[in-house]
Amino acid sequence: MLQTAVGGPFRGALALLTNRRVLLIALVIAVLLIIALWPRPVEVDLGTVTSGPLVVTVDEEGETRVRERFEVTSPVAGEVLRINLEPGDPVEGGRTVLATVRPSAPTPLDARSRAEASAAVQAAEATRGRVRAERDRAATVLARAKQQLERATQLVEGGAISRDEFDARQTDARTAEEALRASDFAVTQAQRDVDVARARLVCKAAPARVPVTSRSSHPWMASS
Repeated sequence: MLQTAVGGPFRGALALLTNRRVLLIALVIAVLLIIALWPRPVEVDLGTVTSGPLVVTVDEEGETRVRERFEVTSPVAGEVLRINLEPGDPVEGGRTVLATVRPSAPTPLDARSRAEASAAVQAAEATRGRVRAERDRAATVLARAKQQLERATQLVEGGAISRDEFDARQTDARTAEEALRASDFAVTQAQRDVDVARARLVCKAAPARVPVTSRSSHPWMASS
C-alpha cells in the first residue's frame, strides 16, 4: 500500500514532463515549418513617378537602297586622309572636295632598273639634241627663204621674173615657217621626254595632296 501511494505521484510527474517535451518538440517543429514556408520578399525597382512625353521605339531590320549612284575617282594612287564631311552635309559636284589623297612614295629602284632609267635619260637627251639641231636648220632655211622672197619681190616689181616664180618664193617662205613651228613643238616634246625620264630616277617624292571630286553635275546630299 505504501509503494502504491508513492508511485502514483511519481508517475503523474513523469507523464507531465513527457507531455511538456512533446509539446516543446512540436512547437519547435511548427516554428521551423513556419520559417520554411514563410514567403520571401521579392526585389523590385523603385522610381519616382513623373509626367512627361511617351517615347515609343520600334527596333526592326531594314534594307537600304541607293537612289543615285555617284562615281568618285582619284587621278593617283595613295593614302586617303581623314574625311571631314558628315552624313547629311550638302555636296556640290565639281566644287566640294570629298577626300584628299596623299600620293604614295615611288618604289626604290634596283641596280638594273636604275641602269635602264639612266639609259632612258641619255636617250631622251640625245633626242632633244637632235631635234634642236633640226630646229636650227629649219630656222636657217626660213631665213634663206625670207631673203629670196625679198629679192623676188624687188625683181617682180621690175619685171625681171615672172609672177609664178614670185609665188613659188612665197610658198617656200610659208613652208619654212611651218617647218620651224613644227621643230619648236618637237623641241618642247623632247624636253618633256627628258623630264619624264629624269623623274623615273627619283627614289623619294615629296607628298602632295590631290583633291578627289565627284563627277556629278548637280548638288546632292552625302549619305553614310
